[in-house]
Amino acid sequence: MKETTAETDVISMDTINNSVDSAVNALIAEQNPDGHWRYDVEPFIYCTALHVLTLFYINEPLDRPILQKLGNYLRRNQLSTGGWGFVPGDTISLTNSVNSYFALRLIGDGSDEEHMIRARNAIQKNGGIEATNFFTRFYLVLFGIIPWSGIPVYPVEIMLLPDWFPFTIYKLSYWIRTSFVPIMILQYFKKPAHDPQKISLNELFIGQPSNIPQSPRIGNTRPILINLFAWMDKILKFAIQYIIPISVRKMGLKRAMKYMNERLNGENGYGSLIPAMHYALMTFYAMDYPMDHLDRVSAARASGGKVG
Repeated sequence: MKETTAETDVISMDTINNSVDSAVNALIAEQNPDGHWRYDVEPFIYCTALHVLTLFYINEPLDRPILQKLGNYLRRNQLSTGGWGFVPGDTISLTNSVNSYFALRLIGDGSDEEHMIRARNAIQKNGGIEATNFFTRFYLVLFGIIPWSGIPVYPVEIMLLPDWFPFTIYKLSYWIRTSFVPIMILQYFKKPAHDPQKISLNELFIGQPSNIPQSPRIGNTRPILINLFAWMDKILKFAIQYIIPISVRKMGLKRAMKYMNERLNGENGYGSLIPAMHYALMTFYAMDYPMDHLDRVSAARASGGKVG
């Protein structure tokens, strides 16, 4: 091991101090007169793919040049291994690889094109659609790629649970709570995507789409817990269909809509979370809100869609 001398330490600290001073001076130079800083923030690949899926779900009339720019961004950031990460140069993410592949299929890329074949091979190597998480599966369900049985149910009745109950939305983290309220609404209506292309994505499955297991095993999750949640999900789905009165379901829906509408936050966006903003916009499509409705306009502006 190389010896460290006092002189080396002094030089090293001088270098660090100079670097810090340089960074501080650069920040001060870019500060606006009123005291704030403003920088462009580029959304990561995950958000770009979701943006495409959302706009196709709500039948957003996009211009071809815009679609080509979105497609070029996704193609440019495809990893050499065939898939996509969450950010440029990242390691492969199966979830985002499926999202990005699906987005490119919707844009018009063929499954037999070279870059799509590489993507398909990478997705299958990492477990296929069967190994994707809930959020990717949720879009796949809305587009009819997998059945509703392939995801767990999150009923709007959760919104009616009292504070003393062991589980309420307020016992979830902020981003999960903000995302799942519109997801509950979308699960209530189950309105399918406007998809005249009827893309199947059969090439991304390891087995048969109709036999997809409800949830992949994540990390070190014990089989007993997976089986417990699957059993609870079956009970909930049965209760929704045969036991819970429709009036109670409508009360839960009303509460969920109130929660979301109060937090649309204008052009700043619902929850200040890009995926949640997309889910909010999708709910207004699912509920047949006209495109000029104030809430839908607000959600569209926040998530980057057209207005009117």
